[in-house]
Amino acid sequence: MLQLDPSASIVLEILDTGGKTVEKMDLYDGNKRPLGETIGRQEKTGPGTYTLMVHGLLINDSGQVLSQKRVETKTNWPSLWDLSCSGAVKTGETSQEALSREFKEELGLDLDLKTTAPILTASYQQGLSDYYLLPYSIDLAGLQIAKDEIQNVQWLDLADLFAYLDQGRFVPYQKSFLQALFDIYQAGSEILPDWQLSQETILFFEQFKL
Repeated sequence: MLQLDPSASIVLEILDTGGKTVEKMDLYDGNKRPLGETIGRQEKTGPGTYTLMVHGLLINDSGQVLSQKRVETKTNWPSLWDLSCSGAVKTGETSQEALSREFKEELGLDLDLKTTAPILTASYQQGLSDYYLLPYSIDLAGLQIAKDEIQNVQWLDLADLFAYLDQGRFVPYQKSFLQALFDIYQAGSEILPDWQLSQETILFFEQFKL
């Protein structure tokens, strides 16, 4: 079993907001280099500055992705299905430490990701997102689900995930983006060795002339 790094540091600042704890995040430039500045999670970043999010997708031996259903009290996308795990990188954390923490908090999994690189870093408005696709098979009954965040979990084929998107039952990621993630993952995976780049992925990357 992979173990969570016990030295991972999480730093919070207490601001004068009626005694309420405000989560702080580091700021980065467009090349994901730390700027040595912090910002409250709900604050807007300035021009050329970005916060960092992490998204982890667990892939089982059948090539299915572990999906979680968000609780109905979530501010964003309540009661919709989502990727395996995601969250914000807090001040003092690395991307890998943040994702390890999120897996522990949301699913009760101890994952040591210190030497794991994201499969892709994407930008959105004033933020950056690291995406990790990780081979991991587990009996769902063995998960310790955070009931205040997750209603349910299940393994989904990519085709079923896309069907959920069409039905409005999944957080609205772009299909071409998710397909690109899986194509890149399969390129270095033994799960589907006879992979080929899909037309959706080719079109997705042609937008950026890669």
